[in-house]
Amino acid sequence: MLASAPTPALRRLVTEAACAEANRLERDWQLEDAARVLLELQGNECGSVAVGLLAVFGPRWGWGAQWVNTLRALREHGDLDVRLAARELWLA
Repeated sequence: MLASAPTPALRRLVTEAACAEANRLERDWQLEDAARVLLELQGNECGSVAVGLLAVFGPRWGWGAQWVNTLRALREHGDLDVRLAARELWLA
């Protein structure tokens, strides 16, 4: 989906939509599902969406080691925008 969103504004919209879906209570995310989605996003060069979802999932499950390690990896991502977003989340 991000591959078809060539501009930063479109990527931001995709990220916001993913975060809104993650926040929906009806979705009833399970820890394993959330972790699997984040792993897929990281592997598919969708780091900005992964950071956005971490902002939702981290507080939901208490920023356990799994989430902290994922955020740590995203802070070293190859895309500067992803690194900056992850570092901002890290400091928040």
